[in-house]
Amino acid sequence: MSYEVFSLGSLARNKDDKELLEGRLKEFCCVRDEQLERFIRDQAFFYESKGYGRTYLIFDTEGEDLDTFPPIAAFFTLALTATDYSGISRNKKEKVLGSKPGRKTFRSFAGILIGQLARDDRYDSSFIDGETLLRECENYIELGRQYLGGRIVYLDCKKPLIETYQRNSYRLLSDEPTDEGYYKMYKVLPDKLA
Repeated sequence: MSYEVFSLGSLARNKDDKELLEGRLKEFCCVRDEQLERFIRDQAFFYESKGYGRTYLIFDTEGEDLDTFPPIAAFFTLALTATDYSGISRNKKEKVLGSKPGRKTFRSFAGILIGQLARDDRYDSSFIDGETLLRECENYIELGRQYLGGRIVYLDCKKPLIETYQRNSYRLLSDEPTDEGYYKMYKVLPDKLA
């Protein structure tokens, strides 16, 4: 297994690079979740250009010429978000927000969103498993925390993935799925000065 992680924005340096990269993005295949496939193929550049989030590509560099873009094995997108807490119990708010002053009156709270996280169907867990992909993602979250702070990470997932995220210290924010069928999860990161 040999891979490298690059931000989408850092790779689209000129028109030719952007066109080559768009070709690689169009090759990405994820039949388990067509929304993820649609995002990377059709929306990632738009989100990047508007500053809505940052997408990171994991390239398969095994035996590849690095002068061109190697195949994309996986990707993840990070963004800032505000999560609605109006329907969350006081007990759950306390668990998530801890001793944050004024937490009882918060209707929403800021955090870091793992907006997208996917592996191309042509790769299996022997190349990069879900937990390694999540750790790569969390490494970039930690880099961002050095500059911006923040201690809550949010993500939305489908029911079959809940246990995977729970093994990695994520908890359900609500037991009810969203209208789209996703479950909102969160992880409280450790205090930096503790």
